[in-house]
Amino acid sequence: MPTRAKGEVLHEYIVIGRKLPTEKEPVTPIYKMQTFASNAVIAKSRFWYFISMLRRLKKANGEILECKESVLLNLRTSFPVMDRRVDLWKFDCEGLTAVY
Repeated sequence: MPTRAKGEVLHEYIVIGRKLPTEKEPVTPIYKMQTFASNAVIAKSRFWYFISMLRRLKKANGEILECKESVLLNLRTSFPVMDRRVDLWKFDCEGLTAVY
């Protein structure tokens, strides 16, 4: 799946999501991912793609808490060679526990 269509500019998106709470696990960890995509739909799709591979979490069992565009960085002017950067961080009540 491409992160952009031909001729579209990439934007940096921050997507925050988590697994849906259940009776067994009422408090679930929150995951944050920074990615470059041409729009919010593709950014959310990339979030679920990487979360499903790294954490065995499907879209049906999770929810997006927030998807916002970071306006501080324009990819074409700042990094013309780099197409995509992905960072996945895991948060819990104590703070940052693991960086991937």
